Amino acid sequence: MIKNPRIFCVDKNPKSLRSLVYLLRTEKYYVLAASTVVKAFEIIQKEQQLDMVIVNSTNIHQADTPASSEEKHEKEFQIAATVREKFGNIPILFVVPLLRRKEIEKFASLKNSELLFPPYEPSYFLYVVKNGLAGGYLLDNL
Repeated sequence: MIKNPRIFCVDKNPKSLRSLVYLLRTEKYYVLAASTVVKAFEIIQKEQQLDMVIVNSTNIHQADTPASSEEKHEKEFQIAATVREKFGNIPILFVVPLLRRKEIEKFASLKNSELLFPPYEPSYFLYVVKNGLAGGYLLDNL
């Protein structure tokens, strides 16, 4: 397990982001947060160490300018690709609505990543985070 893990959260919904940050901080994680894709890329560029990234893709597009569905869905993968390029194979947790099958298949193809489908209990969310930081994501063991 990583000592004092640095977790980066991306979520466009301010209430959801605050809840996510609060929940992670109760477990003594160091948490960075971005509520826009632009801010997410700024943080990735600036940071020297990240141990995990959590992308809530249920809300990621809400404040963006109108774009095609395909363009909107690509943003999560751009974030993941940039993270992997800079920080290596760190765990990435995608919170994805069950109805977005095309995205689910794409997310599931990424190594060292996990999918979480809302609604979920906070204790289960923390279990998935701890498991990912320990190197035990389910998708890698299928």
